[in-house]
Amino acid sequence: MNDGRIITEQRLNLTENQTKRLYDFLENNARPENRYYSYEFFYDNCTTRIYEAVKAVAGDSIHFQEPQNSAKNSFRQFINPYVKSVSWVKFGINLLLGTPADRNPPESETLFLPDLLKEGFSHARIQQADTSLALVSEQRFYAPQKRSVISPARVSPTLSFWFLLITSLLAGFFYRTNHTFWFWFDRLLFGIIGLIGVLIIFLWFFSSYPSTKWNWNIVWSAPALSAFIFSFMGRKRLSENYKVFLVLYAAIFLLFLLSWSFIPQQIPSAILPLLFLLGFRSIKKQSESVNQEMVNVL
Repeated sequence: MNDGRIITEQRLNLTENQTKRLYDFLENNARPENRYYSYEFFYDNCTTRIYEAVKAVAGDSIHFQEPQNSAKNSFRQFINPYVKSVSWVKFGINLLLGTPADRNPPESETLFLPDLLKEGFSHARIQQADTSLALVSEQRFYAPQKRSVISPARVSPTLSFWFLLITSLLAGFFYRTNHTFWFWFDRLLFGIIGLIGVLIIFLWFFSSYPSTKWNWNIVWSAPALSAFIFSFMGRKRLSENYKVFLVLYAAIFLLFLLSWSFIPQQIPSAILPLLFLLGFRSIKKQSESVNQEMVNVL
């Protein structure tokens, strides 16, 4: 309420014994040895734990009707509407979640969101003696006097990256001979993208979140770290090794774009201008390396 959010209260038709068992369940769960768990976005979070607690105390007396996933939404499609107004958060989440987030969950796995759990509770039945009752006996809404409103970001990731691409192309035309500027520009560009690749690698191989594994964004982001490292080498090494790497890197972007519709993961469309910019700078630096070789020969 203090945050300006609407609260929905559902009173459950539990017997006195079930209520006591639920209280004991929560007391035991709050003990220091039980209060911490390995959080997972879709399979084990604060919402799914409520469902498991009610099931633990109600047992077979509860007949739960899971929300229907008639639209065949994936986990990613379920969460996207909730972060629509915070475009940078939405971009970051979709960038770091891998192909497990694009799986279409069965009805039994759609209870990871509070709204979906509330809907499931609203349609559930519980058996009390010889009578079948609605699980929710009463539902109340508490609306704060001042509703919280999240203002959308003035500049979205898509707009920002297209602006960066266009600005870079214009700068490439007007400042094409300023080698110092482009030397540091490429270091910054490939360095930041390389760090994103490192984060994706870490979440894939070293985190306990299954939803961040098998992330296809590693294809275009991780190799940028090599480009960043190569940039610290001398011009001779740059001429010998960097040229081949940049050709391969540009080929990766081309294959990634051609395979866009076949990749089993919803890739954020906002990265398109970034891919074009990385490909452009890779080709540009490769041509500069070739020109430098020609100058040395002459």
